[in-house]
Amino acid sequence: MIKDVSLIIPNKSDEDKLSILLSSMLNWKAIPNEIIIINTSENEIFIPNDFRSFCKNKNIGFYEYEKKHMYPGGARNIGIKKATNSLLAFLDTSTYPSNEWLSHGLEIIENGNYDGVWGRTYYEANLFISRIFRACTYGERPIQTFPGSILHKDVFKNCGLFIESTRAGEDADFMSRVDLHNMNIAESENFLKYDK
Repeated sequence: MIKDVSLIIPNKSDEDKLSILLSSMLNWKAIPNEIIIINTSENEIFIPNDFRSFCKNKNIGFYEYEKKHMYPGGARNIGIKKATNSLLAFLDTSTYPSNEWLSHGLEIIENGNYDGVWGRTYYEANLFISRIFRACTYGERPIQTFPGSILHKDVFKNCGLFIESTRAGEDADFMSRVDLHNMNIAESENFLKYDK
């Protein structure tokens, strides 16, 4: 089922992970009608032909923008400005949503008349050193994150865009501004898996 949602994905040198993410969309219960990828790496990205054909056959707008040496906040800002829908969804190339992620989030927004829904992420740790890092930081339970969020575009009009000059923390800064403005954002029960 195609939905009026713009999916925004910043990409930096994660071509294999991006291909896996895009291919997974073929099985999603709800599919965005617009996909915007902002490539910030030195290299062009390869998009699988089956995914391009899928977008063409389903009349899904698929757009790629090249912006070298840009941080994630700047890349997301480009996607927000280029998006044509009033609902915006956000993923990163290392995030892997379930097939129900988008449909579940849209259902929460519609049924509760929310301004959006925050993402939740479970950080996988397959190596010993990764398990130690996870134990010292995120832990084994899913945490609230910006990737996986679905928000009305008006949230950005009220709270501003992302800080573009920093490599990390721009998402936490934005989320705190949303809280400061008392926007009505729900928490999701569904979560993404993150594999670095």
